[in-house]
Amino acid sequence: MTYEDETIKSAKALKIIYSKGNWQLAIIDAQNSANNGFRIIRIKFIKEVVLHANTFNLSEHTRKFLLNMESFYDGYDVEPYTCEVAVSPKILKFFEAKKFFRSQKIEGKFKNGWSRVSYEISSDDMILMLAQRFFPHFMILSPHTARKKFDAQIREYLQNEKLEFE
Repeated sequence: MTYEDETIKSAKALKIIYSKGNWQLAIIDAQNSANNGFRIIRIKFIKEVVLHANTFNLSEHTRKFLLNMESFYDGYDVEPYTCEVAVSPKILKFFEAKKFFRSQKIEGKFKNGWSRVSYEISSDDMILMLAQRFFPHFMILSPHTARKKFDAQIREYLQNEKLEFE
C-alpha cells in the first residue's frame, strides 16, 4: 500500500470537483500539515473509494472555501495577503482583458514601461502558477517568499542545460 493510499483512507473527503477536463477530490489530510491539511487529489489515481458511515462531512466553513476558491493552489484556512507583480508591455493586454484572480488590480506603470498588478492571494503557489505561465515577461515583486521560490525554479530549470538529450 502506498503513502497516497494511506492518505486517502485516513483523510476526510470533502467534495468532488470537475475542472478543465479533470476530476479531483478535495480532502482534509490530518497527517499533512502543509496548507492546513487541505489537498486536491486527481481522481484518476484513486483505485477504490469506501465511504463509511459518518465519515463524509463538509463544514459550512469548508463548503464556502470550496465554492469560492479561485485555483487548486488556494491556501486553506489562511488569511489573504497582498502580492504585487510587474508585467511587461508584451503581456499587459492579457491582464487588461481578463482578471486571473478576482482581486486583480492594474495599479499603474513603472518608468520602464512595465505595469504594476496587485492581488490578494492565500498561497504563494497561486502567483507562481501565473509567473510560470507568463515567464519571462512577469516579475514577482512581493511577497519575497514567492519571489525566492520562483527564482529557485528558474535556477533549477537552468541546471537542465547541463543534461544531454541524445
